[in-house]
Amino acid sequence: MNEEPPKFLLNITTMPKAGYSRKLTPDQNEMAAIASSCGLVAINAFEAQVDCRPWHRDGITVSGRISVSMEQACVVSLEPVFDEITTEFSARFVPEGSKFARPIKQAVAGQGDREIVFDFEGDDAPELVEGEEVDLWEVVLEHFNLAIDPFPRAQGQELPANVQEVLPPDAADEEKISPFAALAALKQNET
Repeated sequence: MNEEPPKFLLNITTMPKAGYSRKLTPDQNEMAAIASSCGLVAINAFEAQVDCRPWHRDGITVSGRISVSMEQACVVSLEPVFDEITTEFSARFVPEGSKFARPIKQAVAGQGDREIVFDFEGDDAPELVEGEEVDLWEVVLEHFNLAIDPFPRAQGQELPANVQEVLPPDAADEEKISPFAALAALKQNET
């Protein structure tokens, strides 16, 4: 079985000026590798439509739509939780020599005499590409991971009302309780 998630490298310097579109659909072994890398029980179907377009002179925009049918384990009971995700994404990439890369490099290095202002409602800054290739699968999987529910619950499953009683005293603050801490405390009280 393939242990690595799939890869699809796109050379941004030789991409057609009209852009490039591709449907990414993994085979069964690749879906198992993706499920494992994302902490899922299984992936039943996975499809990503990816569109790449030139951005300014030397960058590209990668956008698309991801549709996935998957299975996770409930954080309360470990019962299977089946979910379907459909999400859209967009990201920009520039090579290291791009004029759009200079402010990013200066910010990372702590250099530059200009103040960097972030517009939290605006587009993200472009990402730097090492070399000339962008792995489209890496972009898709990054955005897929962001769409996954980190605490899936089977229908009707709630943490027991006595969770506060079984948690350590320093975890009694409601904001600090994670479902995993509650499960660990419950399991510890059973033994």
